[in-house]
Amino acid sequence: MQTPPQFPARSVLAAFLVALVFHLAVVMALRHFNHPILWENGEIAREMLQGHGYSMDFAGPDAPTTWQAPGYPIELYLFEKAFGERPFTYLLISLVQCVAVSAMVYPVAWLACRWFGTRAAALSAWITAFMPLYAWYCSRIHQPADVMAIYPWLFAGWFYAAESRKSWVAIATGLVTGIGAMFSPTLLAVFGIISFVLLLRGVFTSHWQTARVVFLGGVCTLVAITPWTVRNYEVFGRFIPVKDSFAMEFWKGNNPNSTGTPMVEGGREAMGLPADVRQLYGKAGETQMMDMLGRKAVAYIESDKPAFVRRTLKKIFWLWTATPRALLRNIGESEALKYDWIHSAYWALFALGFIVTLCMGMLRKFEIILSFATAFFVYSMVYGLTVVGQARYRAEIEFLFITTFAAACVALYDVAFRKNRSPQS
Repeated sequence: MQTPPQFPARSVLAAFLVALVFHLAVVMALRHFNHPILWENGEIAREMLQGHGYSMDFAGPDAPTTWQAPGYPIELYLFEKAFGERPFTYLLISLVQCVAVSAMVYPVAWLACRWFGTRAAALSAWITAFMPLYAWYCSRIHQPADVMAIYPWLFAGWFYAAESRKSWVAIATGLVTGIGAMFSPTLLAVFGIISFVLLLRGVFTSHWQTARVVFLGGVCTLVAITPWTVRNYEVFGRFIPVKDSFAMEFWKGNNPNSTGTPMVEGGREAMGLPADVRQLYGKAGETQMMDMLGRKAVAYIESDKPAFVRRTLKKIFWLWTATPRALLRNIGESEALKYDWIHSAYWALFALGFIVTLCMGMLRKFEIILSFATAFFVYSMVYGLTVVGQARYRAEIEFLFITTFAAACVALYDVAFRKNRSPQS
């Protein structure tokens, strides 16, 4: 039996400490906590502070909402309630995000070690430590940092639960998956598919203990999201697992003025809602407004189905390559344009690393195929049907490509120096 590769614990610990210092330095250098842009999360948190409950000014003044997943608005509300609406509060949130994002080096290295060996694991940890987008979102008072931080832990959790067959691992992973979905419902699709495949694999191979613990984890995920789903049903009278804004994003990606991003051509203005939907303000609920947007999108799609296919494929292509600069947001801090070259440069390297590992036959393991296939399918469908153009969309799942890039670097190093060993050695 082949000895499993040894996890490079000391190197990963060093990467974590360096990452923490690096992320803290970025937060202090950018000082975004002095003038944070809180977006819809801030509006909802403010409504909660004023005693209006989970609401915002979309369907009407202080109208109940489920536009945003509740995780970050509630996190923001709790910090503001405890420490006030001031820079110190947002600095504390940034510091928590720094710790969470820096800790990503552990699950990313664990996955790389499991898939490609010790050296690839160590290199993955250091690449993760210096990922530009991770550092940037540590400084933003927004949910991307939390979502990025939790993703690799959940991949590691589900795979370890299936392998170890330990009930407590499955329970913890399932509950954390449900909590993570409160920050990004896309998690439900990704880990719904992964856990279902792991369950089927356990059944078909007669590994009943594996099937049992995976099923237990899935039940715990549903338990974790149930309170919020019940709240949505009580408020809106319909089944909404987490949030209901998909129809609006679907319309933004499928209407006569669609550009493929939330912005109009030139990036100087966000796409506004149609007049007949705006007229419902104060007269209808949020779900009714979303329903109208969904119907308008479907009608537009049915008017020219080949164009819908072309639009969808174009957005999928942009998601996995780069969105044209003319369509990136050019208002506010314009970070999408300022730092687009950095994002495009490192992504080109990651994509090249993936191609190298693919060509060298290094992506044949079941877990690797399941992880990449699920991520590609879910993210292509979600953003192909809606809009692209924000770096954080793909960044949530880019850690998978860190592992393949590290494996490619190790393999090419061995080839260049004629070493007779593989990245698993």
